[in-house]
Amino acid sequence: MYITYDIHNGLRAIIPPSRSRATYSLAMLLVAVGVVGIVALQVALTHGRSNQQALPATVSVFRVLQGADAVALIYSLATIFTGTMVLTINSTKLSIAYFLLGLCVRRKSFYNAAIRNVRYVRWLEETRTRSVERSGIRFQVGLKDHTFGTSITAPQALDLIDHMRMIYAFPIVEERQG
Repeated sequence: MYITYDIHNGLRAIIPPSRSRATYSLAMLLVAVGVVGIVALQVALTHGRSNQQALPATVSVFRVLQGADAVALIYSLATIFTGTMVLTINSTKLSIAYFLLGLCVRRKSFYNAAIRNVRYVRWLEETRTRSVERSGIRFQVGLKDHTFGTSITAPQALDLIDHMRMIYAFPIVEERQG
């Protein structure tokens, strides 16, 4: 994580993407699906020589599936190696932008006055086979929670929250037990 401060532009933090085991597993799954698609296409072409009527439709379906797999694989690899999140905060606004290959693909902005309960949180995320502990910085705007910084460590997150509070004194609201 890289934090800069400028009197005119405020705080800017560049947060790298989460490079978890699951992210790499997804990329490998997409590669495997692509290889299986290539083999299946070759089998269809070989089988299609004896059945000429089914060949064009089968080849078209496999090519569409391979194209979708290639797009998903490229997006996955681009996220792993070039994805970043940039947090920008000044005296009036907090902005979170997600970049992929240097292009902004998503941006969220919030007025500082609307933000409440900025905190570091940990939670368990259930998968089919196991529970995975996740963490990040969470805040509320209205009744909705927003989370970012899921790839940084607890000390980095707490340091970033301290820097954020130097720019704007976000109110701390205790979570209600209900």
